[in-house]
Amino acid sequence: MTSTIKREIGRRLADVRRRLDLSQAEFAAKLDVPMHTYRNWERGLRDVPLQIVENLNQNFRVDPLWLICGEAAARRRRSAMADYLFDAVEQADEADRESDGTSRSKFTRSVVKTFFESWDQAESARSAEGPVAKPAE
Repeated sequence: MTSTIKREIGRRLADVRRRLDLSQAEFAAKLDVPMHTYRNWERGLRDVPLQIVENLNQNFRVDPLWLICGEAAARRRRSAMADYLFDAVEQADEADRESDGTSRSKFTRSVVKTFFESWDQAESARSAEGPVAKPAE
């Protein structure tokens, strides 16, 4: 991994820690790693192991794609997911028309649209609080 990428990941890791209102030592303890190991990740001097990325996702709701690639990549993934769903609706609608001459796509599109509007509202709320959630105590 290049030093630039490691520094970017380190900045996002520091952002997670600050949003959790933890010191480096406290966050290292929660991740069950030595303080100097965590500090090296945050400074971008060492690669963050996949197990830690998984731990951050499971215990702190940190999006692995966001951590590794940043916000733009996470947004592109959401957009690709929406495109995939809309394509699936189109294909289902075409199959319905072929089988019985009726179209259910209006309802299905409404469901998908409502889902993504709710998703966007939830994402906006999460963005306001940051990419992490405090774990249950």
